[in-house]
Amino acid sequence: MIAHDLKLTFRNLKRNKLYSALSISGFAVGFAVCIIIALYTYNEFTIDHCYPDYDRITRVIDAKSNNCNLDYNLNAILREKYPEVEQACPVMLLGGLDLTVKTDKHFARFKGMLSTTNDFYKMFSIRVVKQSGSLPFEGMQRP
Repeated sequence: MIAHDLKLTFRNLKRNKLYSALSISGFAVGFAVCIIIALYTYNEFTIDHCYPDYDRITRVIDAKSNNCNLDYNLNAILREKYPEVEQACPVMLLGGLDLTVKTDKHFARFKGMLSTTNDFYKMFSIRVVKQSGSLPFEGMQRP
């Protein structure tokens, strides 16, 4: 029975070539778009799940400019005025800044830098490879 149905299907595909090509390509494009939308949605809903307590971390953005590069002084204001905020750290991505660091025999090139405070390492579980003091940004003050 299945062999007979497959034989009829291929016979109809040969007979109606244009219709068959349009329906198969339409199905393939629709299925590919469905997979892309599903992958995008999955990526958006699972971002930053690698950090402990990821559900308690919130990003504050400026709604007018749709930008998250807020003033560093907002950090202290959030802690003082809102008791729900346990920790706060400003994070600014400096995309146009490239840095080359020379170690003993090697060079390391960094494209884009991240500007933050020591509280960043309390909130996120990012391991510091090497540091000169007890805190990564010890002695650095924001003007």
